[in-house]
Amino acid sequence: MSPQPDSFLFREQKIAYYTAGTGEPLILLHGWGSRSEWMFSLADTLSEVRTLIFLDFPGFGASEPLKESWMLDDYRSLVLHFLTEVLQIPKADFLVHSFGCRVLLPMLADKKDQNYIGKVIITGGAGLKPKRSVQYYAKSWFVKLLKAPYALLPAPARER
Repeated sequence: MSPQPDSFLFREQKIAYYTAGTGEPLILLHGWGSRSEWMFSLADTLSEVRTLIFLDFPGFGASEPLKESWMLDDYRSLVLHFLTEVLQIPKADFLVHSFGCRVLLPMLADKKDQNYIGKVIITGGAGLKPKRSVQYYAKSWFVKLLKAPYALLPAPARER
């Protein structure tokens, strides 16, 4: 799959997106430093059963570079605008990777935004805190305890 992107304007920025397939919409959000093209391999099988919509975040892929710094809420607003104004669909499922997860998490936590989100598949989710066992924390504190005396040594002695 190597289609030409469609685009729309959001806050005077050209934002690119790609579509493939037929069926219920599945929006794919890429990670930081990435581009939606890196997710195109999913289209080979998923486009037979879903309409895949790949969004390039500003500054990545075929979208224009950012003209000013954005906060996480700006990316959230972009996704909501894309879903409701550009695609004009009331609800969609999402497949998100890394930074795409980071953008979607606040939407999942907001009661109003939840209405626009169906099912979510997360891969390599940034912003998710892993569940750690008691053993993990015990080992971590034990190692820190063993390292503590070395902090008292002069810098040249620590560097040997």
